[in-house]
Amino acid sequence: MIHGALARAFAKRSLSYAMPFYFPSIGEYAPLLEQAGFKIEAAWLFDRWTPLSGDDGLSDWIRMFVKKPFEGVAGDVKDEIIAEAVEDLRPSLLDRGIWHADYVRLRCKAVKPKA
Repeated sequence: MIHGALARAFAKRSLSYAMPFYFPSIGEYAPLLEQAGFKIEAAWLFDRWTPLSGDDGLSDWIRMFVKKPFEGVAGDVKDEIIAEAVEDLRPSLLDRGIWHADYVRLRCKAVKPKA
């Protein structure tokens, strides 16, 4: 959700939003492990709703973790984009006064057979 809101705010300003993270599905990640010689024993994909600290929790999170897409963007434009994304996400990520990050966790149990 966070990256979608940022992408929409960038697009309104005719700026491109380069996704700063890689979010593989189980179907994408398992073959990579297998190609590296691992045997997949189990894989889980689950939501990890994560509380953020303070009234500015979401904007602070964006400023801390989403740096690459803002390279070359003027400070005032960056502030506008973040504020717009935060407002866009308020209905879905602010719960009882606490901001949350909408992480999704991919966990795999894989073993490398002995040669």
